[in-house]
Amino acid sequence: MNDIAKEILKQLLTLVRLIVFIPLGGVIGLLAKTLLAVVVEAFTFGRVSSENYWTGCAIYVSIFGWFAAYYSAYLIKPKFIPPKVFIFGCCLVIGIIIFSAINMINNPTVGFPWSIETATEMFFVNAIPIGVLIWFVKDKKNGLYALEEAKKN
Repeated sequence: MNDIAKEILKQLLTLVRLIVFIPLGGVIGLLAKTLLAVVVEAFTFGRVSSENYWTGCAIYVSIFGWFAAYYSAYLIKPKFIPPKVFIFGCCLVIGIIIFSAINMINNPTVGFPWSIETATEMFFVNAIPIGVLIWFVKDKKNGLYALEEAKKN
């Protein structure tokens, strides 16, 4: 009976990991991004903005957050999910982000201030996860496939 209970628990854990690996990765990435933003603001005494893409460090904070999201989702995902399915799932999330941005552009809310800064932020919000995902997939030395090879050995 003990072996059956362990196997059922193992299968339930795998099912939970299958359901939550992308959303939980996103939450971990958001927490990492927020933590880095707080650290940057604290160490620079507010002189360097973690929200400004031009004069602050928002690009680096976003890259760190997305890398943390992809890496944690990769670590949480069940072992039977191949890298191609992982990449497809991440692309679905990026697609949702891009389509929501397109919807916001086509149907702006009343009083939404459109400016060059807003357009720049929309570009970076959509471009950074794509760039980080491409790096995470393509880098044979440190990326996704290097992690898969290390898992096999």
